[in-house]
Amino acid sequence: VSGGGQVVNVEVTYTAQFTKGVGASASSPVMCYTYSEFKYAMENNDIRYVALGNMEDVLPRIPHDEDKNPGTIETSSIVVRGKKDLNLLGNAIFKCPLTNNYDVKQYVELIKLTDAANSDLYIHGEGSLTYQGSNMYFFNSAITVNGGKLCVDGTTIRGSNGYHTGYCYGINALYGNVVIQGGANIIGEVYSGDGVCALSVGEEGLNKSLSVSIWDGKFYVDRDVEDGNHDHGIW
Repeated sequence: VSGGGQVVNVEVTYTAQFTKGVGASASSPVMCYTYSEFKYAMENNDIRYVALGNMEDVLPRIPHDEDKNPGTIETSSIVVRGKKDLNLLGNAIFKCPLTNNYDVKQYVELIKLTDAANSDLYIHGEGSLTYQGSNMYFFNSAITVNGGKLCVDGTTIRGSNGYHTGYCYGINALYGNVVIQGGANIIGEVYSGDGVCALSVGEEGLNKSLSVSIWDGKFYVDRDVEDGNHDHGIW
């Protein structure tokens, strides 16, 4: 909101409600049409089955003051709580808010798995899940595995460079358990510069256990400019 030479930042809290019992079985998943619905379903321990169709949404803008809170601009989006079955019925696209400076929090991933949340996520379906990451050159990824279990079965996960700056992994696997099967497609995107990958495996100096099992999958990087000699499907 602007006026009189002043800019006022407004922070909005998003909530969602679903009919009791929906999401308890594969035949009756929670169907999400917005980011707020998706976040609510994935972070609710009482909901196991979630579905996404053809949809596109921008994540909420969270004001950030770098002078008052330096080094805290990065934030997570959705933390998977408990056991989840995510059915991609269509092509779902989520976007980080666009900014040209440090005035808005930057979601460095769409989905995060952790041990603390007992994250156990199975993703399947005929559609795809795309996260268009920050335009501020952070380590973006559609999914970050920071513990817990992830299985991607025969569907497409894309880390998108839709703003044509920076880069975004499909999956950033730091530690935990990851399974890729059923001919799944894992895609990363980069604008230019140093190489990037679709599936990032491990982190130097991180002394935690990581298991990655690949039975059938495709891993590749899309690039805007320059050659991709330094890009990797898995790195």
